[in-house]
Amino acid sequence: MMNAMFSPLLRTLVLAGCLGAWAVGATAAEEPVVAYQYSPYKVRVWIGFSQRPELTSSLMRSLIKKIANRGDSLAHAAWRLEVEPAPASARGPISLDLEQLTYEQMLACDETLVAIDKLILLSVDADAQGFLLRARELDTRMQYFGPLATRRAADIRLVPEEGYRASAWAFSPVGKVEKAKGKSATLRIRAGGLILRPENPAAMDVGSVLAPVIRRNNRYGKPRKNGITAPPWTYIVGQEHIRTRLECLVMSGVRSPISGRSGRKTEKVGILVRPPSGTTQLRLVARKTPHGPLVGYDIYEKAAQDGKPLYVGRTDWRGVLDIGQGDTTMRVLYVKNGDRLLARLPLVPGERASVEAQVPNDDERLAVVGFVTGLQSSIVDLVAQREVLAVRIRKEIAKSQLDKAQKLMEKFRALPTPDDLSRKLEQQRSLRRQEATDKRSQERVDKLYGETRALLAKYLSGNMAATLSAELLKAKQAKSG
Repeated sequence: MMNAMFSPLLRTLVLAGCLGAWAVGATAAEEPVVAYQYSPYKVRVWIGFSQRPELTSSLMRSLIKKIANRGDSLAHAAWRLEVEPAPASARGPISLDLEQLTYEQMLACDETLVAIDKLILLSVDADAQGFLLRARELDTRMQYFGPLATRRAADIRLVPEEGYRASAWAFSPVGKVEKAKGKSATLRIRAGGLILRPENPAAMDVGSVLAPVIRRNNRYGKPRKNGITAPPWTYIVGQEHIRTRLECLVMSGVRSPISGRSGRKTEKVGILVRPPSGTTQLRLVARKTPHGPLVGYDIYEKAAQDGKPLYVGRTDWRGVLDIGQGDTTMRVLYVKNGDRLLARLPLVPGERASVEAQVPNDDERLAVVGFVTGLQSSIVDLVAQREVLAVRIRKEIAKSQLDKAQKLMEKFRALPTPDDLSRKLEQQRSLRRQEATDKRSQERVDKLYGETRALLAKYLSGNMAATLSAELLKAKQAKSG
């Protein structure tokens, strides 16, 4: 009867308390293992003030209190929250440029960061417009920095609330990839069993977009050298929310980016993406060295309603196109040059200021298409001219107008020969092969050349000039004899 009267919140708190008590009672030899979905985030907030007279110790205390109270009220048991002024060694870097910080730089300020899950860096500055608050999260396990959150407060009394909002927005919940195959993935939501309301900062749901990160460990559980990677052009999108599990669709521009299961040596997670408003500068460069800009390449996306291609824009002389936000968090872009599809690039505009994509340089193929198309047109014209002249020559021979036939024969000989066209084709092929930078493009180019050679062999085979000359000579001999 008593259990039936417990509220969902009370049951969650009791469960979290039991798990915590069990963990405390474990010996050092028995490392406590708490189920992932009932393991709260260990969150630490560091606050750094710039050197402004308005930013006082009293304001620091108010800000710490507001973030702690609001965090506890909204995150409940999903967070174990610590809020404090940034260490002296970290205040300068936090105040100056949050976007240039590194994991090693933060770890040097406090080695205990390895024992927490999330470090939120909050910078507060004052200017002519009031107060500027910027926050950025570091996922310490994956050594992964999230996007920058920016808030403004016109009045000093609003600074604590805006400071909490910036910090909460910067926080990005995590899901462990339990299994993944092809375009499907199953994620277990961290602290999912402790989340009771959708407004909880740790919550994620259908439609959530996550960036995958993979950590490969050595036998001591430490990340290998260069062992933490984020698969390029890949996102995980929530499709079905079942208790603490999220069934997802993997959208990627590469093949099987996160396939397989997570384990002790290979950890795979998805980190929720909360992009700020704004654009991302997309830059296309050649896949092979030198990685020069790809100019004049067309970018499309598929319409959500009917799947029809929608034109987004064309890269400029730098190979750059600004991509703005669309109807959904993620946009799937398609790169084309002429009629050829070169790349598929899922992108969350605003998540990063700029991104670079290496795609096949298709300029070579397009140049060859232009040359071959022109040459094939020349072949068609030449076939027509040869046939017309042959008919006229034979007609004049039949009428015994051999002088006229001779003049027409001279015109026939002045036409380009099949050998002339073959030499022109081979010269162009040899030149382009020296300039080729991409194997697949070269294969397509060779196919075009092969088709043109076949066309030459089919319609310009044999020696028509020699045949007509022999007929004219025979007619002259018959007339003189």
